[in-house]
Amino acid sequence: MPQASAESWNWVSHLSPLDESKLHPETMQAMSESGWTPDRCIAVDAPLGELEQMGFTFAPYVRAVIANMYGLKIEPASEEGGEFGNYEPLIIRPEIIRRHRSVAEFIDAELGGTFAPIGLWLSSSYVFLESGGRAVGYLDGLIWQLGESFEAALNLMVRADKPLECVYVRPGRRPWPPPRP
Repeated sequence: MPQASAESWNWVSHLSPLDESKLHPETMQAMSESGWTPDRCIAVDAPLGELEQMGFTFAPYVRAVIANMYGLKIEPASEEGGEFGNYEPLIIRPEIIRRHRSVAEFIDAELGGTFAPIGLWLSSSYVFLESGGRAVGYLDGLIWQLGESFEAALNLMVRADKPLECVYVRPGRRPWPPPRP
């Protein structure tokens, strides 16, 4: 089935907000094992409504991704790769980050865009998704670019198939991983 871009995504005309052709077979397998299917749709109005009352904004594409993947715990297919050990699952539960609106505002200001929480990943880092599909991780003053598309981010978080790219470092802190020479 052809997929729309993140910007033009419409729930009525597409079952899944993800472009499956951009997902590695190992990523698809891990997602399937977690309970994901392309037509999966969980009612998320209540948890997202509470987060919206706290000031978070969920663009239609982000809301669709969350509805399609809510509650999943996607285990890593590869634990070693790039420059980091990938020993923890991706957990899609945006309410886990409910107390961290200031982090979303900080990421919005530093990177531009409107980022919404979607869950947790490596070392309990917060995962945020932007309306255009760009995904980032945040932990302790560091922001990592996880993917320009959510599919690329899923491949990274499941497969550890490339190094993490630190795109922001809080003053006084060292980047992790360190920049490549």
